[in-house]
Parts: sequence; structure tokens; C-alpha cells
Amino acid sequence: QQMSNKKEAAFDLFAEKATDIAFGVLEKKQKEEKKKPSPKSKEKKIASSIKQVFDYIIVEKGSFQYFHPYRERDSQTERNDFTETVLVDSKKTNTSGLSEMRFWLSDMMGEFIIIVEAYSEDGRMGTSITSIECSKKLFAKLDVPKSLTKGDQFYLRPEIHNSFNTVLNCALSFSAPSIPFSSKKNISVEANSVMTSSFPMKDLQIGTHPLDMKMDGKLPIGEVISEDFTTSQLKILSEGVPVKLSSSGIFSSDKMAQNIDIKIPGDALQESFKIFVTLLPMPMSNISNSLKHLIKTPHGCFEQVSATTFPIVMLLEYLNSLPSHSIPVSKVREAKNMLEKGYQTMIRYECKGGGFDWFGGSQGDEALTAYGIMQFVKMSKHIKVNNAIIERAKRYLETMRGINGEFKHSSAYSGLANAPRNTSTAYIMWCLSMSNCAVSNNYQ
Repeated sequence: QQMSNKKEAAFDLFAEKATDIAFGVLEKKQKEEKKKPSPKSKEKKIASSIKQVFDYIIVEKGSFQYFHPYRERDSQTERNDFTETVLVDSKKTNTSGLSEMRFWLSDMMGEFIIIVEAYSEDGRMGTSITSIECSKKLFAKLDVPKSLTKGDQFYLRPEIHNSFNTVLNCALSFSAPSIPFSSKKNISVEANSVMTSSFPMKDLQIGTHPLDMKMDGKLPIGEVISEDFTTSQLKILSEGVPVKLSSSGIFSSDKMAQNIDIKIPGDALQESFKIFVTLLPMPMSNISNSLKHLIKTPHGCFEQVSATTFPIVMLLEYLNSLPSHSIPVSKVREAKNMLEKGYQTMIRYECKGGGFDWFGGSQGDEALTAYGIMQFVKMSKHIKVNNAIIERAKRYLETMRGINGEFKHSSAYSGLANAPRNTSTAYIMWCLSMSNCAVSNNYQ
């Protein structure tokens, strides 16, 4: 899942840049040629544009932030980078379609799955999967939890891997001075084997602490033939439930000092206090800082995507109400891009029998369809929406209306399926009213 998320994040960034550049490439080519591409050359020009986009980003611009950088180490044995997913800088192939490259992995030991993706001169895509083994003759593997709680008693359980054809006497030690913690053991590991040991930890202190693990492998005669050294981060949290308190004030020409009182509960842990102060030059600064929490990548079912897109719609409505000079243009563009992604995901859940449901089944859910209509109508003020989709959804709702005016329940998955029909009917009519839809006489 982590690999998938990182790859998706990298692709989102790439796709956004590629789209901007592609439009620029096409526009530039059209200006140079002073004519629009002919229908016969359309496919060829699209392929050429794809190639120019890739060449521009990968070749001219080189690495961007997701490529794994080379890092200077204090020693050849030090390992402190345990990145699970590594994105490698790409190179162009030669005339034979071959490419040779050198790249840096993280310090993890074991098998790396390699996914290679490429494109041809005419815009075709291809992929291949292989693997490589990255290891040392002697190393210790330690899985550290993402966090612990103060008061926990925890056991470090390193795995010692010995690939030498002889038994080794290993001196394994741990050190975390800021906790404080230190422990050491001498362990005999048989040839070509793996052994696990246990180191207890207690009296953990709140905070993030570097944890050093060092191991020397010696032959029975006492000669050191291999070493391993790793640094991990051990995060210790407070007990109880985190509580956030906030207060604010305004500086002015006649009031350049502020006294802010924050009431801390009497049973709060003394060592858990953290105070952050943020100074903003203008009210809009606070708004800009909050936008990043509203603009998120849509994903999931119809309802989950809506949980991302509808806040973006409300955000755009708010930004449009501000004076033009105070609107952050880059954030508006980012919000519209995310809204477009959400819209394209939602329309894939249109049902064959009409309307919408969570994953585009055979028949839509009435309440969810009405909610979708309201969303699409509001979206249409900010991005291009196919009005035919809205009309099909409205016609579906009309077919689901009963003789007495109430709407049927076609899906037991909906929370409204357990509600009285007049409740769900009222909700559907409210959605249509909020959408400013011209309803038929039957609805009235």
C-alpha cells in the first residue's frame, strides 16, 4: 500500500506537469506552423507531443523530488536510510533500445522488486518487472514500530543474518542516549543461518530518539571480518488522548503586545506540553495556509470521492466571493484540477439501469443520485460538466417515483433505506431544489 501511495503521488505530480507542458508544446507548434493540425496528422502529432513532454521532464529537467538521491555516509558500514520505495532517474535508450544506468538504493537488506516503464517514439507504453537482491555477508535486521507509548515495556528483536561459511561471534549493542538506553550481547551465530535475539526496553521518555545498533562479527580466533551499523528513529508518545487548544489575537498600531491565556487541564501530563506560535501578516495568510487541508486527491467510491470534491466546490465558491487581487491563483488552479479528477471518477459510477451508486452497479440509489445531481450542478460553475449526465440522472429519479409521490428504495446499502420513505423523498427533493433543477409537474 505504501508503494502504491508513493507511486500514485509521484504520478499525480508528473501528470500535472506533463499536462501543462503538453498544452504548451501543442500551442507553440501551432503558432510556428500558423495552422491547426490536420486530421490525418493528429495521431502523429499526439505521439510527438507525448515524446516531447517525456523528454522535457526526464531529459532536460532531470530529476525531480521523488527520485532517490545519493547520500554521503560517515562510514561504509552505516545504514540509516530505510526507504521502502525508490524512484530511479530515467535515461534514454540507444538506437538498439538498450539503456545502462547507475542508481542508488536505500539501506534495506533483501529483495527489491524493480518495475521498469518505458515509451516508444510513436507514444506506445511498455512495462517490465524483475528483481535484484541487495545484501551483506553479515547484517542485523531490526523492525522498529512507528511509535510507542510512555510506560510501555518493549523488546527489540534483531535478526542476525550470517552468510559466511563459518560460525561467527557477534558483539551486538544498542544505544539511545536521549532515553537513556544501552544494552550489549555477545551472540554466536552458526554458518549460513539466521538468529534472533531479544533486548528489553522500559522507562521510555517522550520524544523522537535516535537508536543506534552496532554489530561486529568475529571469527573464533578473534579477528573482526565484518561490521554493521544502523540508525533508526524511536518515537515515544504520551499516554492519554491528545487535546489541542488554540487562541488568537490581532496586533495593531496602538496595540503591539498581546497576552493570550490558555487553560491547561489539571490532569494533563506535564511533559506532553507543546506550544506553537504562528504570526500572520494578513487575514488572507491564514486562509492560504488552510487551503492545503481542503484540496486533496479524490479516491474511493462515489460517496468517498464526494467527501473530497464537495469541500473543493465550497472552497471555490468562497474564493470567488473574494476581491480578485486577494485570490491565490495557484490554489484555484490546483483546486480545479482536483475537482476535475473527482468528477471524472464519479461519472464512472453511473449505472446501466440509470442513476448512480457507490461503485456503478446495475441500478442506482435514489438518494445518492440526487446528491450527485446537486454536486454536478454546483461543479458546473467551475469546471466543464456534461449536462446529459445530469438529465439522465433526473429521468432515472422520475422513473423511481411511486404513485403517491414518494420514491422507492432500490438499494439496501443506503442509510436512507432504513428511513421512512417520506424522509428520503424530502431529502431527494431538497437536493433537486438546491440544484435549481426545473422539476416536472409530477415532482411538484
